[in-house]
Amino acid sequence: MLRYVCLQNMMALVLAVFYFLAAILDTHHKLKVMAGHVLDCARRVFGVPDFKYYALGDGLSAIFRRSPGKLKPIPPKRPTWQIPLNFT
Repeated sequence: MLRYVCLQNMMALVLAVFYFLAAILDTHHKLKVMAGHVLDCARRVFGVPDFKYYALGDGLSAIFRRSPGKLKPIPPKRPTWQIPLNFT
């Protein structure tokens, strides 16, 4: 669960990224990023084939493109680094 301080730190990082995108990148890179998003949206709207589960297939292909190969197992819980004090 994210605490408020963590959200503030994450917001600072997000603002730094957007500043980089707005101030540092030149027009060619900005247009290239926007054109990629526009083409992806256009493919979803105009290139939809006529079968029933297109959205499901498209979502699965996006998942498998992000993590190709075999699935990773869920890691075990990490031990806490606190020393137990047994006062008995």
